[in-house]
Amino acid sequence: MKSLTLEEALALPDGIYQNVPEDVYHKLPWFSASYARQLIVNPASAQVPIEEKPSLSLGSAIHALKLEGRDALNARFAFVPADAPKKPTVTQRNAARPSIETVNAIHFWDLFESQNQGKTILSADDKVIIEGACQAIDTHPCVVKRKMFQSGMNEVTIIYTDRETGIRIKSRLDNLDEPYINDLKSTADSSLFAFQRSIEKFGYRLQIGAYSIAAASVGLEIEESRLVAVSTKPPFTPLVGRFSQYAVERGQIDFCRALTIEAECRELGHYPNLELVPHLPSLFEVYEKTCDGTLIIKNDCDFYHEFEVPSWLA
Repeated sequence: MKSLTLEEALALPDGIYQNVPEDVYHKLPWFSASYARQLIVNPASAQVPIEEKPSLSLGSAIHALKLEGRDALNARFAFVPADAPKKPTVTQRNAARPSIETVNAIHFWDLFESQNQGKTILSADDKVIIEGACQAIDTHPCVVKRKMFQSGMNEVTIIYTDRETGIRIKSRLDNLDEPYINDLKSTADSSLFAFQRSIEKFGYRLQIGAYSIAAASVGLEIEESRLVAVSTKPPFTPLVGRFSQYAVERGQIDFCRALTIEAECRELGHYPNLELVPHLPSLFEVYEKTCDGTLIIKNDCDFYHEFEVPSWLA
């Protein structure tokens, strides 16, 4: 399947597509969940471009390897060899009499960068993290049992137009395996309680609500919105679970609220510098064992955590 250019993607009718590259998707000037998360906090701040952090590059690399394969990873990322010389400073490059080590370092880095133009540069340690995280995902019992990311369609782009506001919307799903949506996150701390805070901090509830609305717009029925949050620290423990129906519905409400704010701001002709009050969920949890032997930690607001029951808990 031929990958689309930006010009071709801009001309697409509403629908579901597998051939929109990640870089093209991000350039599409349409309403999205990531933009909506900023908008409902402060409309003015949502207009300020966000600079990608190194941690986001690492997460993107994990996504690339797990969802698109090694060729996609190597096409977008380059890894500095573990034995590479230290990158020379401007002072070293301009030295009248550079040392042999500096000359060799300049030669190495000039060649390395010329061979990897346009790619995101990551370290050898980052490569270990990426490989370890993906292996941890692949071997997690709940991921294997549910064949998460192994069936359906990976890196799916849905484009549709909101009926009430006429706003064009884009949505990108990590994996669509009807009737399931499978989402992949990387995080420094994948413990249940830490990730519960991440759900609120990074607006994952709104995001999953936006995904379900996008799926419905193209006639798909979603029964569960699942998530794998993998730690970027050894032993790269994955947190596997699904969002509660409450979380999905709350996320849909927040996304629609963001659409209303966007429509009103467009009508006003400006985006007020006003901090809005977010919805804050409770963190009450209930433990329940399912019939297939999986233990679920139920959160009445957001997330159900699943894992295999160890012998001492059975």
